[in-house]
Amino acid sequence: MISSILFGLYSTLNERIIKKYTLSTVTSTSYTFIFGALELALLNLIFSKFNDDSPLKSIFTFHYFTDFSLQTLPGLFYLSIVVTACGFLFYLICQIKFKKLSHTVFFSKPAVSAIFGLLILNDPIPFSSIVGISLIFLGSILTFQ
Repeated sequence: MISSILFGLYSTLNERIIKKYTLSTVTSTSYTFIFGALELALLNLIFSKFNDDSPLKSIFTFHYFTDFSLQTLPGLFYLSIVVTACGFLFYLICQIKFKKLSHTVFFSKPAVSAIFGLLILNDPIPFSSIVGISLIFLGSILTFQ
């Protein structure tokens, strides 16, 4: 619930900042990722001081130079640049050019990924996900009314 509220706040504020300072969506997305990385690094420093039994330590602690190898760099690059950065960039471009469509596209991603998981990987969709997908599509239909 908190992440949904914060994402809504991010979307609204980011749109206003882009218009106020006439930033490009690429610049805005870059600033978002830079400050997000700095925030995660700060959280990593804070939670690395916790004792070993703390669940927060296992969630937030990442050893920047020992937890990955040269074999994992292509995957890391793909996930960070192609999937995440390009996804946010596409979302921000849609948000400016097609105001109603951008939220529908963004919130439909979990539903589409579950459907592709079923079709490609034979991954079953639980009943709770079917209810969630139905609500996403119903909300999308109501948005365009």
